Amino acid sequence: LIIMIDSDLPYDQSNKYKLILSVEKYFVIQDYYVTDFDGLESRIDKSSFTKENFVKMKNDIKPLGYIPILHVSNNEYWILIKPINIKKTFRIQIPLILFILVIITVSIDGWYRSIEFGVSNPFNSTLLYVAGLLGIIGIHELGHKIAAYKHNMYSSLPYFIPGIPVIALPTFGALIISKEPLVNRDALFDLGISGPIAGLLVTIIVAIQGASTSKFIPNSQAELLINNGNLIELQSSPLMSWIFDFMNPGSPDTTLILSPLAFAAWLGFFITFLNLIPAAQLDGGHIARATLGIQFHRLASYVSIGLLIFLGYFPMAFIILFMMMRTSDIKPLDDKSSLSQGRKLLFIMILILAVLCSPIPLS
Repeated sequence: LIIMIDSDLPYDQSNKYKLILSVEKYFVIQDYYVTDFDGLESRIDKSSFTKENFVKMKNDIKPLGYIPILHVSNNEYWILIKPINIKKTFRIQIPLILFILVIITVSIDGWYRSIEFGVSNPFNSTLLYVAGLLGIIGIHELGHKIAAYKHNMYSSLPYFIPGIPVIALPTFGALIISKEPLVNRDALFDLGISGPIAGLLVTIIVAIQGASTSKFIPNSQAELLINNGNLIELQSSPLMSWIFDFMNPGSPDTTLILSPLAFAAWLGFFITFLNLIPAAQLDGGHIARATLGIQFHRLASYVSIGLLIFLGYFPMAFIILFMMMRTSDIKPLDDKSSLSQGRKLLFIMILILAVLCSPIPLS
């Protein structure tokens, strides 16, 4: 997950001619004037505008402390250049402390699950559980960082969120914060899709290993454990079920008991599902906003809330509703240029992946 928040705009002094030249380098200027806050607004020839040149101009003026914003009014193209203070450094202390706390909470959870599962070496099992779960979340955030770097955008280190081991989830994932606006819908899409895809690849690897360490017990024994409250039924995602059926198929009269590593894989698929929901500032919300625009993104958010309520995930539905109330729309600097055709096709793939990772049986 990556969160974009509003930026502070200081009114510093800069050479207006550098800004004029930067616009003139890529577009045909028809008119311009200096704004009250030491910025520049230029009316350009519509036919001279390209998405690629807008990105190049943004990269040129960013080191000067400015960003461009495209406005389209009455079929006229205006580029507003305004000063911005981009925070290039983030304090490492808080992310490091949170990461250590998450290691502790996940380790406690892994040790408890290893003992309950009856492994011969709970220490090694706990290490695998920690490596698997934090590997899924960490690579997810690394995907975001790579996408941000690709689009020349500053972002924080990941903030891992500790959970409540044993009685709830040991971690509630992680997030990255950025104060820098995205240049266009392509960048917004890439930022959203990069994390879930990267995390899903690790989840599949963890699931393959988890399947080999899981075990089967007779259905009668499983039913007795469930009735006594010693066993909890989990609805598997279709993708996880296919992997487990291929790697470790059981018989109809047996029930699969997830090993700690397999449970980490289950959490990975579940986290991927939640992140791909096309709502609010979730990764799927960024993807939907880039593909569908602001109006349909908001509609998709409400539909997603209804789906989560239907599935019984009331806390997540409330969180998304809260995010919609507390955060503003993520509007790229160039919101006029459409998403590339390849990314539009990827959006369909993302919706399919969301279903395959969801706790909804297909049969």
